[in-house]
Amino acid sequence: KLPSGRRLDLVILFGKIKIGIEVKMSLSETSVAQRLLGQIDEYIDYCDTLIIMSYYPIERWEIINKIKQKVNKKGKIIKIVDRYKIL
Repeated sequence: KLPSGRRLDLVILFGKIKIGIEVKMSLSETSVAQRLLGQIDEYIDYCDTLIIMSYYPIERWEIINKIKQKVNKKGKIIKIVDRYKIL
């Protein structure tokens, strides 16, 4: 549980490295995608690496690009995974 009260779906400790995993069914709805972007901002300060997993394929490239911008801004690893690919 983070100081804000939010919870990552899963945290894996690998030595001193914290890997956070956030699971979503789909990112097709704008409200879910916007909430995820806020979650990333909060979670990435807590984790060394963040993995975003979506059960359904992610076809909204604007969301993928916004997540990748956060990678450049924060300087940490964020991977996006769906059933068919790793971005």
